[in-house]
Amino acid sequence: MEEETLFEKKQRLLKTKGAKAVDWGDLLSTGGIAKLPLSELKSYLSENKLSASGEKTVIISRIQVYWDGQNTLVDGVHPYKLAAAALRKALAVRGLNPMGDKDELVKRLVDSMKEDTPAPAGSNEAPSDGTTGGTNGTTDGVVVAQKVLELAELMDWEGILSVLGGTDPITKSSPTPAMRKQYMKISLLIHPDKLRGRFSDATKAFQALVSAFDRLSQPELYEEEVAPKGKGKKKPMKIQRSNEGCKRTKICCPRCRVEWGTAVSGVEPYFYNFMMQGLKSYTCATCLLQFGCMTATHFCPFCAGKFEYDTNDYHRKITCGNAKCTGKEFGFHEFHVSERVETELRIELRETQEKWMKEREARERRARGRGGSRNDPPPPKR
Repeated sequence: MEEETLFEKKQRLLKTKGAKAVDWGDLLSTGGIAKLPLSELKSYLSENKLSASGEKTVIISRIQVYWDGQNTLVDGVHPYKLAAAALRKALAVRGLNPMGDKDELVKRLVDSMKEDTPAPAGSNEAPSDGTTGGTNGTTDGVVVAQKVLELAELMDWEGILSVLGGTDPITKSSPTPAMRKQYMKISLLIHPDKLRGRFSDATKAFQALVSAFDRLSQPELYEEEVAPKGKGKKKPMKIQRSNEGCKRTKICCPRCRVEWGTAVSGVEPYFYNFMMQGLKSYTCATCLLQFGCMTATHFCPFCAGKFEYDTNDYHRKITCGNAKCTGKEFGFHEFHVSERVETELRIELRETQEKWMKEREARERRARGRGGSRNDPPPPKR
């Protein structure tokens, strides 16, 4: 029999004494949790061995995610109980961004798993025999691989990433994270290691899948295939585009949820370019957290809903993918910035990276000298 937690024991004792036990599910659904004292909220988190730090809004959000996560276990383990590496792996397998603090990662994973179609009982992973849960119970990896090859001959890249079906097929305007999510699902089925001995063209099918993802997520890399060939070596050119249909989208700090780039924070308009291209990270004027475009929270300019952003999307027009949105495409505004300012920024970034590399090499030398292992801090956030 499973041992009861401290919280469950406390609830049982309250019932024994005739006191009314706290119905956390009801409080969360009705909003009554906001009326509870902070001490009781922290007590709940502590009893469930979760961090009790942060403001009241952060703590309530953590309790909500923990409560939802009880129905979205990963191999029988609550997402909050996963080790950091296992949590990031679970996100990566689903094509989700594995960057951010633990609260952000767990919420991202729980929200994604809540939206997924329920899988066969007992597993959240694809079986090792090349089949996976779907609307008809199983999806044969060989059948999917054959379909991918057929679509590749037609150069139907959107069809390849939509081969598993679903309510939201991939188009050229789909956000890169949505493309990556489908890519990961298909790759779990048709990877050559999965189909070894079952399908001789598995490698070709997997290469076609990789090509489809690259062509849709980074179309500018393949423009030269249709462009006329000129003589001599081409010089690298800066991408020139108009701002027609482009918006200055809302970006918020992932910790305190305060909007970034407002006039109060003293941020120049063209800093938006650097942020969205992942060239520079910035410090939140409210909570002093340093973050970049991959860890920031992004909002659709039409439905105001959250969407996942990728640096590949900056020079594309996409849809947010939210069910309640109109599905209208939008791009990302490119503010005018002088060549001098951009050059200075790139020099600053290069110097920062070189400094980090030197510090890393020095740590490695010291670690080798001690005969121990190194634990490098990550490079500057994007």
